[in-house]
Amino acid sequence: MTERLGVSLAVADMLVQAPTASYILLFPSWDLSEDASFRDILVKGAVEVSASWSAARQAVHAVSVVARKEHRGAVVLRAARGMAAGTRVACADGSAPEVRVSSGGGGAELAFSAPPGVRCRLQI
Repeated sequence: MTERLGVSLAVADMLVQAPTASYILLFPSWDLSEDASFRDILVKGAVEVSASWSAARQAVHAVSVVARKEHRGAVVLRAARGMAAGTRVACADGSAPEVRVSSGGGGAELAFSAPPGVRCRLQI
């Protein structure tokens, strides 16, 4: 059982990371020549993340988040390929939080306030 859990954690870590719970990285150590997708992986900071990577387009797409009620502050995504300053957010409750773009230590960051328990999709 420990071996299975270890492999699962390693794969999840290749798909998504939130090293300090202050930002989220998508596909940080994935082989970008391969397609990938994941759904509702819970990262540090109490955010469930879903995303897909297209090797053909070399871009991330189908990104969504659900901030749990324990989450504090904005959801911050370190911009991955395909994500740009024009990215918008649409939430299932009908809200459209403003996306703030800033320069973080590792590149551009997209930040927005996500209502707790509501799926918010990035429109890239």
